Amino acid sequence: MTHLNGRMAHTDAQIIQRVLGGDTEAFGLLMQRYETQVHGLAAKLTGDPDAAADVAEEAIVKAYTNLRNFRAEANFGSWLYRITYNATMIHLRHQRKITTLPIDDKMADCISDNDVSAALDDMTEQNIFRLEKALTLLSPEDRTAITLFYYDNLPTRDIAYVLGTTISNVTTRLSRARRRLYLLMTSNA
Repeated sequence: MTHLNGRMAHTDAQIIQRVLGGDTEAFGLLMQRYETQVHGLAAKLTGDPDAAADVAEEAIVKAYTNLRNFRAEANFGSWLYRITYNATMIHLRHQRKITTLPIDDKMADCISDNDVSAALDDMTEQNIFRLEKALTLLSPEDRTAITLFYYDNLPTRDIAYVLGTTISNVTTRLSRARRRLYLLMTSNA
């Protein structure tokens, strides 16, 4: 246990053991920790607040009903992200809302890291708007990788777990996704 504001805070593993031991209300403690992130990922991937709320609720229910299957091969947060990612992909397929803009990777590979970093580090209101718009045009996998790495600060090993791939694939995906974002941002400027 760790101390939080003078009170004892339980680890995720301790809370999970309480839930599995019959204290079903303890699951609410986990949701207090992760609900915002779950909803945030669903919102970034669906682009629709109502759909995001539905997907987040579905993911939370799936996590609760499958908690006995959690094996701690990743941390609980990453496991929950994976459930959210999968629930979102199912939702998008059913809605036929997986729309991406094809991007010439040969063209993207010619862009310098400095140009990409300068564009993505520009926090002006206009640039943030272009970035958010461009993000919606990436594939769900690229959008997930970018969201988890840059918005949620997850390490590449956890992103690899969520996407069901390798760390090296995540590193490559992030690099290419950054270049794709740059192309989308500058083509709509």
